[in-house]
Amino acid sequence: MSAVVLNVEDSFDDIVLLKHACQKAETSFDLRVAEDGEIATDYFLGRGEYSDRAKHPLPNLVLLDLNMPRKNGFEVLTMLKQSTQLQNIPVAIFTSSTNEDDVRRAISSGADCYLVKPLSHKGLISLMQHLDDLLQGQEPLSSALAKVPQCYTRKQGTQSLTPGVG
Repeated sequence: MSAVVLNVEDSFDDIVLLKHACQKAETSFDLRVAEDGEIATDYFLGRGEYSDRAKHPLPNLVLLDLNMPRKNGFEVLTMLKQSTQLQNIPVAIFTSSTNEDDVRRAISSGADCYLVKPLSHKGLISLMQHLDDLLQGQEPLSSALAKVPQCYTRKQGTQSLTPGVG
């Protein structure tokens, strides 16, 4: 069974770009989308249409946008990290925000990685290839994410945030 990546993203354009990048990168993971934080919460908790875990398995990785309506990425991250059943799911903040306070807050709230969305489509394809390789590897994903270019983690700090990959 292939790994499941849940992209929590409210921008239709960003969703389309990510799906296209995954196709171009020929990723092997199963990309799922939750269009906002409320839908993501239902997915994680197995509520409503997401109650069947065979159809909607818990993800191996979450790509979490910060700025969303109804429930923002920080609220979703807090819910995940406070849940004993969900706290070990690796979370990569995946946002356009280069705000240093957002980086610090996300990392201190338990995000495994903070990624600024690549500025180029080529960069996005490269990032998806890299994530696909990590998902297929033997190393625990929460520590492997530190190897992703432009991924900020607790260890690396946030001294020189540079937006985009590639």
